[in-house]
Formats: sequence, structure tokens, C-alpha cells
Amino acid sequence: MSSRLAGRIALITGAATGIGRASAELFTREGARIVLFGLGGPALDDAASAVGGTAVHGDVTNEADIAAAIGTCGERLDIGLNAAGLIIPDEPETVTDETWTTTFDVNLTGTMRVCRATLPLLRQRGGAIVNIASVAAFNSSPDGVSYAASKAAVVSYTRSLAFAHGGDGIRANAVAPGWVRTPMSEHEMRLLAEKKAVHQKTNSGC
Repeated sequence: MSSRLAGRIALITGAATGIGRASAELFTREGARIVLFGLGGPALDDAASAVGGTAVHGDVTNEADIAAAIGTCGERLDIGLNAAGLIIPDEPETVTDETWTTTFDVNLTGTMRVCRATLPLLRQRGGAIVNIASVAAFNSSPDGVSYAASKAAVVSYTRSLAFAHGGDGIRANAVAPGWVRTPMSEHEMRLLAEKKAVHQKTNSGC
């Protein structure tokens, strides 16, 4: 057990599973108090119980839910980590407006809204923002056009944050992990496998 984050308060979105939950566990081991925010239902409650944190059920696309999560932090916030995200396999020619809009609403606009709402608290003592992007922001594939574009936008947005608020003592960084085995990535792999199977079946019937 380390104490590098002793006395710090962290707000983590998408904290029920995957990178968000792993981050909550790591920050707790380092001594932080965690507010876990997301749509995870029982999984979010389980994650909060595991780290001794507080679960706030809500949607990063809903400003009232965001305000409730920040209110739970109290009068201080030291770290904001945005891990909430989704991926819907799609292609440039067939991507629908609905898929594009939904993906950007969660991955980019949700991240922006949470960051925007946390800035007043972070500015009080200086703090850190960590936004989870993806290697897809720099090395996309033909099966994830809206996801890759949204994550590239997260990188650009985070650079703007760092430039605008470095003078306030706020550090802003985007992390771009590669493939990580999480419930979301496993769901993506299942969808792509099903799509490939259908494609192969169609071609074999020609």
C-alpha cells in the first residue's frame, strides 16, 4: 500500500468495469478516496464496495447526473479520470448518423462535459485530468470509424485543456492504450466475429 495519493479525491467515470474500475482500484491502493460515476448498475456498486468508494449512478451525457457526481466529491477534487466510453463497429460507407452521434456524445462530449464541470474544483488547489483515448486515435481500422474519430477528438480536446489551464496548476493528459481485455472490447470482438462469419457465409454462397 502506497500513500502517494493520500488525502486526494478522485472522480472516475466509467468506473464499473474495465479501465475505469482498474484505475479506481489502483488509486485506492495509492491512498485516494474515489467517487465512481457511471451506468454500471450493480457492477458499479460492486466496484465501489471493493474500493471503499462512493457510487454515483448516472450518464456522462446528462449534465444533471454530472452535477450530482461532482457534488458527491464535496468541496474538493484533485483528480478527474474519464474512462466512460463505447464502441459500435461501423464502416465509413455505412456508418449511420445515429451511431456517429451516439459515439461522439459519450466518448467526446461526455468527456468534455465532465471536464468542464470539474474545472472550478480542480482550479482551487491544482489537480490532474486524465482522459482515456485509444491507440485507434492514431491507427484506425475500417471497422471503427466513429470510435476512432471520437478518440482522436479526445486527444485534441485534452491538448486544448492542457494549454488553457496549465497556468491554473491543472495537468491534463490523454492516455492512448492499445487493446485491453475488458467487457467492452470483448463485446466489440464478438460483433466483429459475427460480422466476419456472415460475410464469409455470403461469399461462400456466390
